[in-house]
Parts: sequence; structure tokens; C-alpha cells
Amino acid sequence: MGCDETRDLNITHAVVNTLTAGYQGKFAALSAFRLLGSARFSQVELNATREALDRISVYIQALMRGEALLAGPGTESSPDRETAHELLDALAEDVSSLADELLRMRDHGYVADEPDQAALLVASFCRHAYARDHYVKGLVAYSEKFGYEDAADRWRQHLIHTPREIDLAHQYLYGLKDSTKADKKFHLDLFDETLLLPYIFRCQVQDINQVKSLYGEGFTYESAGIGPDEAAKWSNMNARPAVACYWHAYDFDPDEAAAWIKMGFFEPGSAANWKYRDFGPDEAERWQGADFSPRGAMVSKVTGHKDPETARAWLEAARVIQREDSD
Repeated sequence: MGCDETRDLNITHAVVNTLTAGYQGKFAALSAFRLLGSARFSQVELNATREALDRISVYIQALMRGEALLAGPGTESSPDRETAHELLDALAEDVSSLADELLRMRDHGYVADEPDQAALLVASFCRHAYARDHYVKGLVAYSEKFGYEDAADRWRQHLIHTPREIDLAHQYLYGLKDSTKADKKFHLDLFDETLLLPYIFRCQVQDINQVKSLYGEGFTYESAGIGPDEAAKWSNMNARPAVACYWHAYDFDPDEAAAWIKMGFFEPGSAANWKYRDFGPDEAERWQGADFSPRGAMVSKVTGHKDPETARAWLEAARVIQREDSD
């Protein structure tokens, strides 16, 4: 297989896998709304999503036969390619709108006994879990088919985690459906578990932007939605657009990102896990260094333990008391 053929197959796979993950995730969310009896469920939208998945399955079958239906730059466009790009655009708009709605909900305060808000969080969690699972499975299948063994091995490791995330999403889904289980703790856990979803969906939009850029002159700050002034700061930090876009998606400006990176938080998702639980980079580094998870550190602070040393001593004392009570 020549270089151009390999390139075109890889581009086709990038488009197909992004579409598969995105629309399978959307199908899961709509199914969750239907199960919960939510007014957000739309049969029309579900049918349209099914039609999109049927079209995408045609692309998958062709890809696995070695046909680059969605070939990249320097090749003539086709109805399939145009349809695929329309599906990408519609997916980006849908995911971006969902991220904005989740952020508005968070800003205005999550109301635990408001069924529509809980249904939105649960369906969004299902959407993310299924999208991620399909994305990883697509990478494994493609790598195995075309002999990229190192990539296949790397992505198989992720398949250890994706079923657990789906199981957890199902627990919340059926827990919400059974109103006897949806107590105050259930809603607090649900809110915390879905805390980063708006930003994860924004990262999905950046994934789509990067895939679309394969048909142009490459991924730029502009195609990531980063303005000139901010782009100049990222460039001064030697943060390429493909890196800066994810920090941007998590609402880190360049100076803020630099502060977190300095303390050893090199991934925006890792830093965001602390930031959105009201930790700064210095404080987060101390708690993480003491082997606290972001949630564990947050709970310790809420219960009055302001530093990891005090919290650790309290936890050890609590364990001793529990052991004595069980004897």
C-alpha cells in the first residue's frame, strides 16, 4: 500500500470513527431519555440518528475492505464525503449546544429534585460513556485490521475502563428511574460524577475540528476557536494548537495553564478535576502528593480538614475506631 493510500485510509478512519462515537453516544442519550420518560425524548431525532448510523455503517464496511471513501486533500470530493462532513458539522453543533446547556445548569445551581435536570445529567453521562467505548473499539478494530499492532495494544488497555464507565452510567440511569433510590446522596454523587462533562464535550468538538482540518492546511489556533491574542500567548508557551485547544476547551487561559503545568499537571483534564472542585495548583499538588483524589480532598475540606496532613490523621483515627468497633 502506497503512502497516499495509507494516508487516505487513515483520514477515512478518523472521520468514520469520530462519527461512529458521536452518533452512538447520541443514540444512547436519546434511549436514556426514552427510558426515563423525559420530555426531551424525540422519536424524530432518534430516527434521524438511526439513519445517520446506517450511513456511517456503510463507511465502516467500505473502510474495512480497504476503500478510502472519504479520502483527503488532493482528491476529488464525492457525495459520501459531503454527507460525512455534513454529519460532522451537525454533530459538532449538537455537542457544543449540549456543553453550553450543562454549563448553564451548573452556573445556575443544580436542583436535585428537578427531574429534567437529573435526566439531562444521566443521559449526558450515557452519551459520553458510549461514545468513548465506541471510539476506543473503533481504534482497536482498525489497528488490528491494518497491522498497527503497537496502536492496537495501546488502545486495548483503554477497553479495561470503558465498560466500567458504561456500568456506572447504567447505575445512575436505573437509579434515577427507580425514584426510591434517587435520594440526596444519589444526586450529589451524580453531580460530582458528571462535573467535567461540559468540558469533555467541548473536547469532542475540538476532536471534530481536528478531523475536519485534515482536508485543509492543518489544524490552527483559528480552527480551534482561539482568538489572535490568546493564540499568541499559547504560541509563546510553545503549545501547539492541537495541545492548546484542549486547555482552551476546559476554560484554562494560557497563564493559568502554565501555573498548573508548573505544578506537574500536564493534562488539562487532570488539572480540571481539581480546579472545578475549588483547588488551585499549589493546593492541588499538596493534596495529590498525599495520595488524595480530587473528590476525597474536597470532602475532607468540606468536613473541616483544611490540609492533607490533618485529613490523613483524621482518616487513620477513624479507621482505628472502625476496627475496634468491629472486634
